[in-house]
Amino acid sequence: MKKNIIILISCLFCISCSKSKEEKIQELVDTAIKNCLYYPDSYDPIELSTDSVFNEMFSADCLEAATLIIKLNDEIVELNNALEQEMGLLDNYTSSYYPSLFKYEIAQSKRKIQNLENSRLEKENQLLQLFNALQDQYWQQKEFTGYCAIQKFRCKYNDNNTYIDQFVLYIDAEATQCLSSYDINDKAITSYFKIIELIQRIGEDNYKQEAWKQIFPHRATDLAK
Repeated sequence: MKKNIIILISCLFCISCSKSKEEKIQELVDTAIKNCLYYPDSYDPIELSTDSVFNEMFSADCLEAATLIIKLNDEIVELNNALEQEMGLLDNYTSSYYPSLFKYEIAQSKRKIQNLENSRLEKENQLLQLFNALQDQYWQQKEFTGYCAIQKFRCKYNDNNTYIDQFVLYIDAEATQCLSSYDINDKAITSYFKIIELIQRIGEDNYKQEAWKQIFPHRATDLAK
């Protein structure tokens, strides 16, 4: 009888010491964020939200790809602006009273336009290749790989003032380690969420063709390759 009581007490002790998945995630989040703070003791958690992550979408490679997609898109916008400006100059030359006087300028402008268009097409193809790869990964694999945790908190920064901030963290499937952590304003994170939002908006059906139209409206009649 005494032995049974000891076993029962031991079982109850083990149960009381076992932590829930939520508690494990919260501890990992707290530790990871404190390690990033100038004043770790000032850390004051406000709200934690978690969501399941599938198909390794929250990996460093995917974050890097998303950041590069946004960068390429910005460069394409700049090329579009340069093209518009150069085509305006060309139009001025060719519509002048004496276009023959601007033969050199017209030829030079046409070369610039061709170079800009070639550069734009190269970047568009590179962007679409990266984006389609992310779409393939998002829609075709469904394996559970971990948790995305977003922690809102108060803390002091090196100016000794208290601020409210948010971190995004990637927790492994067993909730045993924090694989990565980022400030929610980090460029990689903002780029990643923009791309995921676009992937979800386009949807799974015929997504490659729709991606071409969504990303490059001026080429809506073309098909993604």
